[in-house]
Amino acid sequence: MAWAIAFCMFMPMYAFAIPERMSENWIDLAVDVMPRDGVYEIYTAEELAWVAKMTNETPQTGEYNWSYGKQFSIMQDIDLSGREWTPRGYRDLRASVRH
Repeated sequence: MAWAIAFCMFMPMYAFAIPERMSENWIDLAVDVMPRDGVYEIYTAEELAWVAKMTNETPQTGEYNWSYGKQFSIMQDIDLSGREWTPRGYRDLRASVRH
């Protein structure tokens, strides 16, 4: 019995924490990106998810969509594994994408 009490006293508290529910889709983790010199520089999956979210959720009107005329640059390899990916808009691909 004494060993059980000692074990509990020295066991880190995080061992008893209930794990947070992980999001199943990257789009739920989207974070805003501010343009730098007119270019949206994308470094993370969360930032790329923001571009998809903005493009998909902004109302499409005629020839206009949120990404039209904007420049995006993927700055590094982005790992999208582990969660579902929702691609960016499907209508108009006239936004400039630089590699």
